[in-house]
Amino acid sequence: MLSNFPVMTLLPATDISRAEAFYAQKLKLSRADIPVTGNVVALKTGEVTVLYIYERDSGTKAEHPVAAWHVEDIEKIVSELSERGVTFEHEVRDLQGLAPNELGIFEVNGEKIAYFKDSEGNLLSLAEPR
Repeated sequence: MLSNFPVMTLLPATDISRAEAFYAQKLKLSRADIPVTGNVVALKTGEVTVLYIYERDSGTKAEHPVAAWHVEDIEKIVSELSERGVTFEHEVRDLQGLAPNELGIFEVNGEKIAYFKDSEGNLLSLAEPR
């Protein structure tokens, strides 16, 4: 039944303006052309995916990535994001014992993965499948 519909990701932000600036300036996402209500920002990412950022009093408590992008040429993307001030995580709870390369990219069963936090502390990831 739901297989014909896109999924959206919802991320909390304690400072919606700061969060929107992070996603616009660092990740180069633009506003989606869809109506929103309240203190919500909808950002377009990919063909049909929408990332919603909504304001609430406290940030996420998740210790795992709450949004992920499948990418091509992860090294290039990580380098570009690093140049824009994005800091990549070198220790990730689920990957204890594994060390990333100098860019902050882990290799797990042939898949390359990089983790970073947004301005609100939400853990995000990039993955380049084998």
